[in-house]
Amino acid sequence: MKKGKKSKLLRYLKEDRELIFMCLPAVIKIFIFSYLPMIGILIAFEDYIPAKGIFGSPFVGFKNFEFFFKSQSAFVTLRNTIVMNVLNMILSTIVNVLFALLLYEISRRILLKI
Repeated sequence: MKKGKKSKLLRYLKEDRELIFMCLPAVIKIFIFSYLPMIGILIAFEDYIPAKGIFGSPFVGFKNFEFFFKSQSAFVTLRNTIVMNVLNMILSTIVNVLFALLLYEISRRILLKI
């Protein structure tokens, strides 16, 4: 990094340190709950042994996926997963809209009494 760019960056960090510290909790939360769990994806490509952990288990590549898709229950499992997710999206949308309408009616009645 060139000297001019480095000093510009340091000046920016120094001037806006309050804003950076305000954003820090959100960045930490996103890292902990969104990015850190993605390490668990490695389990799908390993012969996972709990005693050895995620990084100590032997890597098997797509062997687990091959086993799953060759099994007789693969289609049923995938179908059930897709159906449950679609139903969840539909039902949660309906419940959220009904709840919003309920809140709107409550606030409207309160404002009419005033």
